Order: sequence, then structure tokens, then C-alpha cells
Amino acid sequence: MAILIAGASSFVNASSEGIGRMLLTLVALLLSLLIWRLLSELGILAFNIYERLVEIRDLMARQAPAPAAIRPALPESD
Repeated sequence: MAILIAGASSFVNASSEGIGRMLLTLVALLLSLLIWRLLSELGILAFNIYERLVEIRDLMARQAPAPAAIRPALPESD
């Protein structure tokens, strides 16, 4: 929302300086919205990856057999 407000105010201020400045402001506004979307999607992706990793960990914990007892290779002699 702040990006839109800043872009709109810059667009209004740029109208007195010519069409080139207005177009540049519009491009900057669209680019900043695109960057914001990209960063938001990366955050969502990170949380989804974490969620999947937790699911994999839980599935592996349920499917893992009990560890075998360690026996000495050679019997002990007295």
C-alpha cells in the first residue's frame, strides 16, 4: 500500500516536469511492485520448503527400524 501511495504522489509531482518524468515514475512504480511480489513469493517458498522438510522428517522417523544392537566382532575370552 505504501508503494502505491508513494508512486501516486511521485506521479502527481512529476506531471509538472513533463511526460518523460511521468513515464519514468510509472516504470519505477511497476518495478517496485514487481520486486515486492518477488520477495513475498520467496518468503512463501521458504516456508513451504520448511513445511515439506518437516513432513519428510516425520515420515522417515515413523518408517525407520529400530537400531540393531552392536555386538563385538570377536567373542571375549576369559
